[in-house]
Parts: sequence; C-alpha cells; structure tokens
Amino acid sequence: MQNNEKQVVSIDLVTVEELFVEPNYNPFDPESRSQSGIDELLDQVRKLSIMEPLQICLTLSSRPAEAGLEDQVNNALNRYCSVKIRACEQEIRQIQNQGKRDLLWALALSLTFLLGAFFASYLSFLPALINYLISTGLGILAWVVLWPPLDGLLYEWRPCRRSQRIYECIQSAAVIIKVTE
Repeated sequence: MQNNEKQVVSIDLVTVEELFVEPNYNPFDPESRSQSGIDELLDQVRKLSIMEPLQICLTLSSRPAEAGLEDQVNNALNRYCSVKIRACEQEIRQIQNQGKRDLLWALALSLTFLLGAFFASYLSFLPALINYLISTGLGILAWVVLWPPLDGLLYEWRPCRRSQRIYECIQSAAVIIKVTE
C-alpha cells in the first residue's frame, strides 16, 4: 500500500446510534446485528496495519442527512477512544507494577531454591542420582518461580498496548458518512 492511500473500513448501520449501542440480536431476523458498530469496527481494524492511515465509512440506511453529523460522530469516536486509551494505559501500569512487586518475591524464592540446589549437590549421604534429581529439580523450580513476574514485565502488557494503538488509529481516522435512501 502506498503512503498516500488510506485503508478504508466500511460499516453498514441503520442509525448512527447503532455505532455504540449493543444490539438486541434476533437470530430469526437476517437484518439483526449481533454486535455494535464499534465492535465491528474494532474487529476490522485489528486485521489492518495500524501504521497506515485509516478512513471509516459509515453507511446509514434510515437517517436523513443531518448537518454536522460527521463532526458529531468524529467527536463521539474521539471521546470513546480517549476513554479506552486511558483504560489501556491504566491496565499496562497495573500489569507492570504487579510484575515488579511479584519479581521481588520471586527473586527471593528463586535465590532460596538455587541455594538449596547448590547445597543439595554436596549431600554426600544420598545416592548420586537422588542428589542430582534434587539439585536439578530445585534449579528448575527457581526458574519456574521467576517466569510469571518476568512474563508480566516482558509480554503480558503487549496486548493492551496493541489495543491502545488500535484506538489511537481509530481516533485519528477520517470519518465519512453516507446515507442510503
């Protein structure tokens, strides 16, 4: 895709309110929506590159053209995305803070296991195989104890960051509204 081309996401709605309102899904009605317009928009944007500019095209089937409707929708999307971006930032901070707190306990416990493994390797009254199994098992436990906090610090926050970037992409998107009669 060239730099001057925009990715276009199209959503068909009956009214603009369906963009944010959770629908009352009726499986007997083929025209019934199973998810809100914003959820459909998020599903489509997740499949696209968030590095490319985005254009959102909303097609409304039962609303007369209203002056300033695009600005109202754009403002509503900006407010919605701002709230979601702040929630993502807060969740990332919570995940990282929890990882830091857990890492202190995990380091202490891991160090205890590693020292136990070191001293277990010098137990002369046990057979060599048992000695080996105990020291190796304690070494493995030391690394297992470290993994959850390291996972939180290194990886667990990344889906939240991806969601945050998706909301930022939607927030900066151009909104076009088409009305079909």
